[in-house]
Amino acid sequence: MDKRVIKVLTGVRRCGKSTILVQLVEELKRNGVNEKNIILINFELEKYFNVRNMDQLSDYINKLVKNGNERKYLFFDEIQEVEGWEKLINSYLADDKFDIYITGSNAKLLSGELVTYLSGRYVEIKIYPFSFLEFLKYNHFKHGKNNKIKDLFYEYLIFGAMPSTLEFNDNEKIQLFRDIYNSIILKDVVKRKEIRDVDLLDRIIRFIMVNIGQLFSANSIVKYLKKEKVNISTKTIYNYLSHIEDAGLINKVKREDLVGRTL
Repeated sequence: MDKRVIKVLTGVRRCGKSTILVQLVEELKRNGVNEKNIILINFELEKYFNVRNMDQLSDYINKLVKNGNERKYLFFDEIQEVEGWEKLINSYLADDKFDIYITGSNAKLLSGELVTYLSGRYVEIKIYPFSFLEFLKYNHFKHGKNNKIKDLFYEYLIFGAMPSTLEFNDNEKIQLFRDIYNSIILKDVVKRKEIRDVDLLDRIIRFIMVNIGQLFSANSIVKYLKKEKVNISTKTIYNYLSHIEDAGLINKVKREDLVGRTL
């Protein structure tokens, strides 16, 4: 907080980025910051549907900060919904009275125009679903002589710990996961990347999920698809894998060795 860099929270949809923004706002209030100096905007809410470009956002912010010289705290949730937001954020950064926090659902938030305008002026904070330790804390687990930790581990192993799903029963979680998955695929991959062959995308994702914990390459996916009578190049596979990673569905684990030449 109060450092002259833009704090960029990235992560898969529904992993808790919006909640963390609200927690930061509450932290500021506890530290004595006047509520009038805190602006929190979630661009997925209906009340902000009319703020969809740089000029509209600038007008909206100017109405709220026109009085006083105190530091203003700007929280923009799903900022990528605003066209040309990069230029405006850069302008706010140049004004020392703003402390800026933004979120986005895919890693491409940190590419293209943002890198051009804000190179060296932002820090990316990656947000993930709960770790097992956080999952235990959520369930108020206390170490003792019982075996509850085993039950919690199996629950974590099967369902993971997406914060937005934890209060639901098993059947409800399955439906929620389907909805989250479909939303990620449709909005963050198919729509943003203009994917035409959705069936191929689905096949690649299924291959990845089946081979969790196994080493695989683009070539191995090509060979698998050939058996399915689908001819595709390794370059196309790499592109699809990159799109899936950008959406937060997977993370690349690079192979490394202690000897540099054998990387």
